[in-house]
Amino acid sequence: RNLLRLYHYVGQPSYLEHAEATLQLFSRSMREQPFAHANMLVALDFHAQRPYEIVVVADPEMPASKILLEQIRRTYLPNRTLILAPPGSKVHLPPAAQGKGPVDGKPTVYVCRDMSCSPPVTCWSDLRPLLAVAKPE
Repeated sequence: RNLLRLYHYVGQPSYLEHAEATLQLFSRSMREQPFAHANMLVALDFHAQRPYEIVVVADPEMPASKILLEQIRRTYLPNRTLILAPPGSKVHLPPAAQGKGPVDGKPTVYVCRDMSCSPPVTCWSDLRPLLAVAKPE
């Protein structure tokens, strides 16, 4: 699963290729002995479901940012990546976080999947329904 997560964080195709090759290599064994391959099956689910990419554009030291991040982390979303992108940061950002900015100087969250993102939200009451849609049934 880590190769798949790295692929979503940095966009390096070789990570995806290696992860897919590993899943293919163990596919027969996973079918025949699923209990012996719990972590591999988790990785397969992560790959098959395509993760939600939650992008938080915020200063990590702001109290409002800390509260919003804590609420996101407390929400059960097994197939997700969480990206904290400080405004104006010069560091490399994952593809889902590129071009995203804060709204009115507030911590701003985008929920993305398959390179399509929600409109920006700045409060928990607007974010909660977006994360509820991302929860497994």
